[in-house]
Amino acid sequence: MAQLIIQTPAGDSVYSVREGALLSSLLPELGHPPDMPCGGQGRCGKCRVWAQGVLSQPSPSEVKGLTPRELAEGIRFACCARVLGDVCVRLPAGSTLSQICVQGAEQAFAVDPMFSQLGAAVDIGTTTLAAQLYDRQQLLASASAPNPQGVFGADVISRVGRSVGGERQALAQCIRRGVSTLLEELCRKAEKDVSHIDGMVITGNTAMLHLLTATDISPLAAAPFAVKERFGRTFSAGKLDLPCPADIPVYLPRCMSAFVGGDITTALMASGICRGTDTALLADFVPTVKSPCGIRGCSPAAPRRQALPLKGPTCPRACRALPAPLTTPGWKRAASPSTPSVTGPPWASAAAAWRTCWPAF
Repeated sequence: MAQLIIQTPAGDSVYSVREGALLSSLLPELGHPPDMPCGGQGRCGKCRVWAQGVLSQPSPSEVKGLTPRELAEGIRFACCARVLGDVCVRLPAGSTLSQICVQGAEQAFAVDPMFSQLGAAVDIGTTTLAAQLYDRQQLLASASAPNPQGVFGADVISRVGRSVGGERQALAQCIRRGVSTLLEELCRKAEKDVSHIDGMVITGNTAMLHLLTATDISPLAAAPFAVKERFGRTFSAGKLDLPCPADIPVYLPRCMSAFVGGDITTALMASGICRGTDTALLADFVPTVKSPCGIRGCSPAAPRRQALPLKGPTCPRACRALPAPLTTPGWKRAASPSTPSVTGPPWASAAAAWRTCWPAF
């Protein structure tokens, strides 16, 4: 075993760690996940830390991505540097994570939940997690966090590749720990016991639900993207390693296709777009796939897989969005007389669907 000292603005912490491990694998275990949009392939340069001690020699990626001065000063890529003995690491101050929306407008719904005490609604996004906790009368708490699977790659395609490459269980355990932490945070905020949660819905895009349940994701890795599992069924909390009673139901909404997931299903249900007669559009904007969906009558449009060069396994300088470049969505009136509307953030869709539509899925 080796001694690892982690220096942060809050102070120093000392840990015993296994020799030969990458810093990028040790830091998340100690509560300090590095930013690795490229999935630890040594390309994006975002996981740089100051490190001194008994470390592996700089890799070709570090020699290429760092200046001679940076290398001389002890700057390393966490995804390339292995701990071979006692090491001291200084983490950069501040956070590069994007802000997560936790407020937004919701539709009015008649409340008739299927849980008896507490119900949780969770939205697993590619980059963020968001959740709400309810009793039978009202919203009790909201919480959000970065998706911890970001250490496997910032985008869906990177994680699909890692899962197909043999890390299916590691990805599943990672997101389950993230959801569990969020549920515990909700209960702390509401001053409730997590054991009182007796019903839950977890939504997300098709890939995120595959990763959560450790389902074979290989159909999403190549054309014709014919997924075998579209969900729309109930799991037990125990099967998903969640901290609630093991036998409580956890419903995963049905996905429409490989690239139109349960998050779109719940958004359609919660927005009320299916109930109106006017032409309306529900659009989901994400980094590498654009899935416009829900034109009058709840008929999903075919997803358009666009190769937007924002991030991904082939992007040499992948990066996350910075805080609040867009704070308030707005609309410009077009020639059509229809008036578009904006619903709340992702968790609002999941929560509204939970409160009203679970039996209909």
